[in-house]
Amino acid sequence: MKSGLSYGTDDFMSDFYKSNLADTVQIPLAIDASDPCAITMQAVNPYGVASTPLTTETPYEVLSLSGDNRYHTSTLISFRTFISSSDIIIATGADFPDALAASGLAGLLDAPVLLTAPDYLPEVIAAEITRLGATRAFIVGGPSAVGAEVGQGLATIGVTIEGRYSGDNRFATAREIYLGNDGWGNLAIIASGANFADACTVAPIAFSEKAPLFLVNTNGMLDNESKTLIASAGFETLLIIGGTSAVSQEVEDWTVDLGYRLGEIIGTDENQGESYERQVEGAARVVFRIEGSNRYWTSAALANWAIDNLGYTREGTAVATGSNFPDALCGGYMQGKRKSVLLLSDTGREEACGIVASTAVTDTGTMKPETLIYLGGEAALPRSARAAITDVLMG
Repeated sequence: MKSGLSYGTDDFMSDFYKSNLADTVQIPLAIDASDPCAITMQAVNPYGVASTPLTTETPYEVLSLSGDNRYHTSTLISFRTFISSSDIIIATGADFPDALAASGLAGLLDAPVLLTAPDYLPEVIAAEITRLGATRAFIVGGPSAVGAEVGQGLATIGVTIEGRYSGDNRFATAREIYLGNDGWGNLAIIASGANFADACTVAPIAFSEKAPLFLVNTNGMLDNESKTLIASAGFETLLIIGGTSAVSQEVEDWTVDLGYRLGEIIGTDENQGESYERQVEGAARVVFRIEGSNRYWTSAALANWAIDNLGYTREGTAVATGSNFPDALCGGYMQGKRKSVLLLSDTGREEACGIVASTAVTDTGTMKPETLIYLGGEAALPRSARAAITDVLMG
């Protein structure tokens, strides 16, 4: 149990973060035994946001990374994750595909993905870049996504634009990232380019496994250019995220035709789903489809798969709303760097509890982390939902 009101820094928090927390401010709230956030204290970070509430009468910590807006939150996540970084990745915060496609690139560079406004570099982002000591920026997206004004802002703080990845559309941009870099891992990801939720959930894996992301269109289909790249690369593992409404059955069948064995289908929902295998004679490579009855259960299924197959852990589990993209998008590389799971949650108590419970119980019993991280503020995940999640996962 944490003693008194002292701030108990977790083992995987960066040394910089530990050494730069301001003095804590005790903020007593109404005591409610049913609310694990009833008494909190706040640690003020260098950007002036009280961003780290934690419980005081429990043997665990509940942290919240929440800024005034998506750009502010982006800096808090970077600040928590990186002591320094000579490289940064810049993508628009106005839409999700570019930043998500950059998750694998972030893993290759071991660098943060920072969000920008299309027509200016937010001051708080500039401050974080300066803190990181970055000198090189890689821009993802065309001039309409990241305009010349952003480049001018970077130059003002001594950052050189090392390269820009931009295609005619989001699918082409994802391909450009893959083609423009070496050192990719043996896993590739296929996810929807039309809906942010599935791709957000898999962003940690893209980072940790240095995995390229190939996006399918609104019909769930890969374009021919992406198919050619996947076929020629010979990845050992393909990961399809979402059901057939997100990534079509035709894409799955195409991977089998390439010689991939369709491995266990990971399905998580209220009934824990079903699993099966379809063998391809002599196939050494495998494709997994990971899906749930909705985006929340898909995130739970993927968390379990990552724990079982990639050495991910429940320690430092992060939870973000599944209703909007910025919080989960920014948290992807943070979780990938630590190989800790990222969950999407609904605001409803019942489903939130069910999702987290499905990732908290294994064959060996309940695995409780010491630290739980909420991404975004209470407007995204209300206190009632946080209390329910915390009770199930940490209680």
